[in-house]
Amino acid sequence: MRAFVAIDVPEAVKDALGRAQETLRATGADLKPVGRDGMHLTLAFLGEVPDGVVERLGACLDEAVRAFPFFAVPVREVGFFGSPGSPRVVWAGLQAAGTTLAGLQAAVGSAVQACAGPDWSWQPEARAFVPHLTLARVRSARNAAALVAACDKLKDRAFGDMPVERVTLFRSDLRPDGPHHSVVHVAALAATKRVGPA
Repeated sequence: MRAFVAIDVPEAVKDALGRAQETLRATGADLKPVGRDGMHLTLAFLGEVPDGVVERLGACLDEAVRAFPFFAVPVREVGFFGSPGSPRVVWAGLQAAGTTLAGLQAAVGSAVQACAGPDWSWQPEARAFVPHLTLARVRSARNAAALVAACDKLKDRAFGDMPVERVTLFRSDLRPDGPHHSVVHVAALAATKRVGPA
């Protein structure tokens, strides 16, 4: 199965991000907005995973994340990857996404690597982890200036807090209307009192 490990986004934050997407669409830019089902913080994209590996992946994730306490990350601002003349991806930022979130992402990567064997192997991406929630992909430079201006107006917008209490192994099925995600395994962080933004 095609799979990835991610942190889900609460419905209230998805609602707020949906309103930001409406502002972006109103610019007339050539966008492919991400649906509600696709709003998550990816910690590790795994690609194709054999069925026999899935069970041990779940066990590895359980072991890796249980040392982390619950925490929350504010979702704030809108920005883009690419140049102002040719933006490629529009995103919502995760503010104060410091050592706890980076440590969790690294622990997940190490756990996935630990599940490697003769039947499957995985290597983390070489590029640095940049926590963000993708709002839309930009298909062309049409109305790019208006899109960049809209991002600038949303740069201080607060969308709510994203609690981090679990990480989820998702299956991703590619369909004509876009990818559909289903939960395969949930690994809970330590059941302690939630700490503040990290």
